[in-house]
Amino acid sequence: MRWTTIVSILISGSCIAQWTQLTDLPGTARDDAASFAIDGRIYVGTGREVGFGYTNDWFCYEPSTESWSTISSMPTEGRQYCTTFTIADTGYVFGGTGPGGANNELWAYHPETDIWEQKASLPGEARYACVAATYQSNAGIPCGPVCLPAVFQRTRHGDTNLLQVRGH
Repeated sequence: MRWTTIVSILISGSCIAQWTQLTDLPGTARDDAASFAIDGRIYVGTGREVGFGYTNDWFCYEPSTESWSTISSMPTEGRQYCTTFTIADTGYVFGGTGPGGANNELWAYHPETDIWEQKASLPGEARYACVAATYQSNAGIPCGPVCLPAVFQRTRHGDTNLLQVRGH
């Protein structure tokens, strides 16, 4: 009896929500793109093109106009499997893999100036395909294929620190 109730709830609940097709990304079709959101806008970039080339281009989706715009490309080699997070008015892109292999780079994107800024890289082994979680002005990157947790801290002066958590 319980399973029938659960299945009924799941079926009726799935009929309520509907997916809506948005305007296609103007860049090339890609796999493993990264994304973050700031002030209701969605930023999408990097990844691997259909022909297996790495990308470093970025786009911004504005929901109010249902349109995409091209923003500055990340000024580094193309990559995929990046980890992203947002703190306040800044989007961050960490790690990933590219032609040179995995890396520990940290990049900050400032939408008000359309400028990418390279921050200090995480010491230790390079990482990709990680997850990130934010709390106030901190971000945790607990794992990826290399399970060495890290913490990103943004000070009230805007300085940043990316620290490997010791003891893991």
